[in-house]
Amino acid sequence: MRYVVTGGLGFVGSRLAGRLLADGHSVAVLDARRPSRRVLPDGVEAVQADVSDPQAVGPAIRRADGVFHLAALSPAAKPAPRPADYERVNVGGTRAVFAASREAGVPAVLASSAAVYGRACRRNPASAPAPLSEDGPCEPTGPYGLSKLDAEESALSSGAMAACLRYFNVYGPSPSRPAGGSGVVARFAARLSSGRPPAMSGDGTQVRDYVHLDDVVEATVRAVKWAERGSGRGAGPPAILNIGTGRGTTLLELAGMMSRAARPPAYLDPVFAPPAPGDAAYSVADTRRARQMLGWTHRIGLADGLRGCLAAPPPRRPPPADAC
Repeated sequence: MRYVVTGGLGFVGSRLAGRLLADGHSVAVLDARRPSRRVLPDGVEAVQADVSDPQAVGPAIRRADGVFHLAALSPAAKPAPRPADYERVNVGGTRAVFAASREAGVPAVLASSAAVYGRACRRNPASAPAPLSEDGPCEPTGPYGLSKLDAEESALSSGAMAACLRYFNVYGPSPSRPAGGSGVVARFAARLSSGRPPAMSGDGTQVRDYVHLDDVVEATVRAVKWAERGSGRGAGPPAILNIGTGRGTTLLELAGMMSRAARPPAYLDPVFAPPAPGDAAYSVADTRRARQMLGWTHRIGLADGLRGCLAAPPPRRPPPADAC
């Protein structure tokens, strides 16, 4: 089989490309950045192209058996994207990829984000917090979350065989990126490795769902098969699935786990900054749909996953901003 991975130089995309290659598939990566062999394994075809350009996307997908659309601008990109940039890349790119997938008659998976839930993540003081369901409200608060929600709508209305995966907090080892990827795990790891305490906004009671990179890749691989069997054939519920563990961890708990897992252990009290505007109090995935539709559940526990991150060697040089 031949698969195309857009955003294949990113944290998840490069790991996915390597997994597909190891499974015996032919893999082409489409990314706006210059191809890098320190990120991609030998044997992966690299195409430097703008994902929002239908003339570049179409020929690459025409020869594919399936497409994984991970290319996107994230809030971590440098320089900081403008709302129009999110619209062009995240929404326009999705339209181009899924239109080409429809024309080619091949299934496609969109990497979306828990950021689409936005205000729905805020704790209701009158009730206990509950995991976020795909059928619940989506109230994104910033241009990134809005663009991801619009991208989902574009994918599902494209007529392509489609599945949309809402990734929660993805972390994991990478030979070319800081330990943990580009989120809070990476920030804590960087500080601990230099003898500094973990730093966090707010009081540290914010709850997040941390899912290992390899579990995310497994779910993503399964999703393209489901899209071919179900979504394009009129079978099954809407193809939007949360990809997380269903287990919440506070930032304080995460800091403690990482301090104990560091080598040598770093028993440092965290430092605090004022809360970030709009920061969610509770963001944990309801994963029942992924279990039912994909037969998938996470396999790597947080403690084991963090030990693997902290044991990984540092990147050979500072990575570019992740685009996935």
